[in-house]
Amino acid sequence: MQKKCYNFYLLNFILILFIFNHTLLSQNNKDKILAKDSLIIEKVNNYLEEYLALENFSGSILISRDSNIIVEKSIGMANYEFLIPNSYKTKYRIASLSKAFTAVLILQQVEKGKIKLEGKIRDYISYYPAKYGNEITIHQLLTHTSGIIHYEGIKNYYSKYGQEQFYSKEYLKLFWNQPLLFKPGTSYQYSSFGYFVLGVILQNVTGKSYAKLLKENIFEPLGLQNTSVEDHISILSERANGYVYNNYVLNNSRYYDFSKSMATGDIISTIGELNNWSLALNSNVLLSENYLKLLFNPNNYGYGYGWSIKKYYSKNNGDNTNSNEQINYAVHSGSTRGFESYMTKFLNYGYTIIILSNLSNSKLNKMNEEFLKIIIGDF
Repeated sequence: MQKKCYNFYLLNFILILFIFNHTLLSQNNKDKILAKDSLIIEKVNNYLEEYLALENFSGSILISRDSNIIVEKSIGMANYEFLIPNSYKTKYRIASLSKAFTAVLILQQVEKGKIKLEGKIRDYISYYPAKYGNEITIHQLLTHTSGIIHYEGIKNYYSKYGQEQFYSKEYLKLFWNQPLLFKPGTSYQYSSFGYFVLGVILQNVTGKSYAKLLKENIFEPLGLQNTSVEDHISILSERANGYVYNNYVLNNSRYYDFSKSMATGDIISTIGELNNWSLALNSNVLLSENYLKLLFNPNNYGYGYGWSIKKYYSKNNGDNTNSNEQINYAVHSGSTRGFESYMTKFLNYGYTIIILSNLSNSKLNKMNEEFLKIIIGDF
């Protein structure tokens, strides 16, 4: 009897000790995280003071850890003529950050069996020239390994076609017979034309417009009420104007017709809703786990589906040891007349960096790189 009582009290003591240690460890972890967040805020604020003293910037910045917003700042004006400040609610053109949305739409159709990643362009666009249409696969379009040229491959592309409106088939004709830069699958070359082809494929397969597919399959399920396809005709509240400096004088950016950006960069959004988009890619809300992983698989040339995939090895793991810790993140930038964007999503930690600007040539790569160093430097 005494032995049973002894065992009972011993087990209870061990249980209480475990709970105490677990609670203590949890509190220590929370304290470390909060301390790290405070350090990030301090270092970001210090950096921005230095950056803004040297560089022009107009836009909004958000850094989050999971669903917790650590840094949220808006600088400059959404409209310099009426002196309307940029804010958390300001809607910016996100340019090529749109490609990640296109990749999700494609994989949704792959899951449904309507598109195959190994399928060829002509399987879904019957009028595409056979010479390349029977060779280039969906996977190659998604990963920029198709060999299709980018805008610079057409002489005077921006001056000749920047303000011109196109229908899908007419636009495809601009580049579909241009010689490929390499045999499909053998190299990498970023190509917005390739993503335009993906947009046409989506429309042909579903019988719906690209804009409607985005709304029904991504925006509405995620509750993104301030994210939409660019429409320069409609009245849109909180929309930022785009600007550029010419000879140190601030000017409105030149008009660009976004009929050419379908599936490559025609989305307009806010820092807050892009953060919600990043959070959604941590779950199976839009895609099942196997297909979600494909977005962030670096493939042979470091590009997943709509994201560049990067690896960083930290010098220590936070406890002053010399062991290297691998930090994986997905990153993409975007640029169009009057707007620039950068988004970085940590894949094995919960951090997201979003920078949206309504001023061209803002050197956002420099700013994003510094934010990365600030976050990674404390691991």
